[in-house]
Amino acid sequence: MIDDLITLMAEFYPTTVVFDSWTIYTRTGYPNPWQPRVQKNVAVAGTVAVPGLNQAMQATWTMKTAEFNILKIVMLDVATLNSVTKITSATASADQIAFLDALKDDAQAWCGRDKGQPSFFLQIAFTLNEKLRREYKMN
Repeated sequence: MIDDLITLMAEFYPTTVVFDSWTIYTRTGYPNPWQPRVQKNVAVAGTVAVPGLNQAMQATWTMKTAEFNILKIVMLDVATLNSVTKITSATASADQIAFLDALKDDAQAWCGRDKGQPSFFLQIAFTLNEKLRREYKMN
């Protein structure tokens, strides 16, 4: 499930980005700390050859869950293709729709913090991530 989602996410990243691992964390409850439970090494490269602006760029995918709460996925250093126009269901690309469909798939276990299944896409918004900008010494 995670490997499949990473493969779909690679469609939004420059070829210079490589997803090299993933980790699943769990916790027994607040305020207990998150504990790593499962880790896997992978090697999935981004697929966007001409990404446009991407360094310190952030894409925030916003959806509603079946429990009517907000679910957000934040992608950092994402390819923008030099456009930071908000994307809605009417303007989403085939790759974006495939990613959203994977999140909403009844056969998958994706859920929001409220444990509700992702159900309704609202938007993708792009912005410059100021913390990354400072870390990359772009100021």
